[in-house]
Amino acid sequence: MATMYQEMTATLPLSERASVRSEPRHALWWHTAGLTVTTALVLFCIAFVDRPVAIWIHERIGARAAVLDHLLDLPIVMTPPLIIYVIVYAIRRTFARRMSVHEHVWFVIATTFVVGLEFKNILKVGFGRTWPTLTPADASDFILPGGGGRGFIADGSFGFYPFAGTKPFTAFPSGSLAIPLATCVQLWVLYPPTRVVALVAAVLSAVALLATNTHFVSDLVAGTYVGLVLGLSAIALTDVRRQLEERRR
Repeated sequence: MATMYQEMTATLPLSERASVRSEPRHALWWHTAGLTVTTALVLFCIAFVDRPVAIWIHERIGARAAVLDHLLDLPIVMTPPLIIYVIVYAIRRTFARRMSVHEHVWFVIATTFVVGLEFKNILKVGFGRTWPTLTPADASDFILPGGGGRGFIADGSFGFYPFAGTKPFTAFPSGSLAIPLATCVQLWVLYPPTRVVALVAAVLSAVALLATNTHFVSDLVAGTYVGLVLGLSAIALTDVRRQLEERRR
């Protein structure tokens, strides 16, 4: 591995070699700092913010937030076309002699989205957190003693039940925010002209999830971290950003 690394950096100027060597340390520092801050914010929100905000939204906003319900389906709407794109890309990669930089970029974006769907499911089952509110169909699958688990607003259920494995215990982190946010972050970095659209989409997703009492604040904090890590890590592990920059020169 060390030999491979030396071969990859041998052709770089000395100033750039030092920068490349420092990148892993910088990435580790930022990941550690981000995880630490996120953990602190999540614990604070669980203790002092989640329940008051959920109650306030239920009492003050209630059904009026239903106009935002269609925004909650954003990951569902995005999934089929992105999966199709990954399949088409694989076929083209097999038979096409040349492919454009943008095709490679969108393969990274689509793959991040699809892989992220499974990654967030693993996290959700592992943490096993209850929701603020649940639909009647989802709430029928409760397992807590005394019938709890139908959501904080419905019966006061508020806690973590690791690996409970059913829908009422899969709120944390918010995948409905993490996955679209990963895509928005990648668009922000790779296609600067789309930054306003990406920012608006990310903010609207978070507002809709909170205003409809679909997620606690701490779910959204954790989902934000997961989305940032997914989106930025995929860019860091590939060379699509460099390819785009070279093409624009």
